[in-house]
Amino acid sequence: IPVRPFATMLDSPSKFHLIFTQKNSENKYIDYEYLLTVNQEKVLREEVYYYPNNSEDQELVYTREEQQVEFGKNIYVLDEDVISALPIKSSIISFLAEFSYQEIARELQSYHCLANVGPKGFQEFEFNPPDVRLLLQDLQVFPNEDGKPPFPLLDILNLGDIGIKQISLTTKPMTKDLEEEKKEIDEIFHSLVRDIRQREFFDNNLLGVKFKHKMDNDLVDLIESDESAGTLKLLALLEKIHLAFRLGLFLIIDEIELRLHQNLIAYLIGLFENFNQNNQGGQLLFSFHNTALMEILQPNQLWFTEKNDQGQTEIFSAADFTDIKDIQ
Repeated sequence: IPVRPFATMLDSPSKFHLIFTQKNSENKYIDYEYLLTVNQEKVLREEVYYYPNNSEDQELVYTREEQQVEFGKNIYVLDEDVISALPIKSSIISFLAEFSYQEIARELQSYHCLANVGPKGFQEFEFNPPDVRLLLQDLQVFPNEDGKPPFPLLDILNLGDIGIKQISLTTKPMTKDLEEEKKEIDEIFHSLVRDIRQREFFDNNLLGVKFKHKMDNDLVDLIESDESAGTLKLLALLEKIHLAFRLGLFLIIDEIELRLHQNLIAYLIGLFENFNQNNQGGQLLFSFHNTALMEILQPNQLWFTEKNDQGQTEIFSAADFTDIKDIQ
């Protein structure tokens, strides 16, 4: 199991504790609590609880102590032969998701995220023309009732004052076969994030992205290679934010202020709290060093990290400070 224990606690297991909300088949939001304890050899303990009807009383989904599993009273109990086949290195969630009748496993496993940091460390979101093309295509295929795009792409670019007034796609002539394939792709796009057939279609039939800039009271066409690194970084980030809004994803961004102005970052953060834009429940977890961004966050949204005397990083909430008065 690819977990790395703390450097001075190599023999200790790694513990994970998640609390989150998931929409069920009845379109109601249910709170879940998930706890997992593992080492590199096996899963040691696993627990899942849920809170029906937003109550404070938790209901057990299951507990697992190595290979011993106990289900809650309201949970469908699987055949013992299935549980006996549970791999020691697999979580129950990932294992049960293989069985179509286990609804709770599918709901829990469907909680996807996008991140610029992972096992290989920090990897900045980079401008990728096929991804931006998919963003632009989505805005054209799924307009709002008033005909306007569902994502304020040009408004954000204007706010950044980078001079882009229009973004368009340069395309090859559309044949009848390509029209049929495009129609099929449009119909299934809402449920896909990165489908190979989509990428092949757009790579093979779109030549590039074209930007119209206002210069000397005129509109001038520029191509991707003419744009600054900051502009391309913004477009790459907007593509990820759009996916988070479209599909209700969890977006993790380390160093969110890298290459972007703090006012623009503040605007992007605010979009996540705008239900008209983010009506699928997309979420944002980000780190930053610019203290000016603290002013736009509520205490329960802001967490600090600090190394203790043992070199371990501790995390604590701004809401824990009760003796600080508002400055008028």
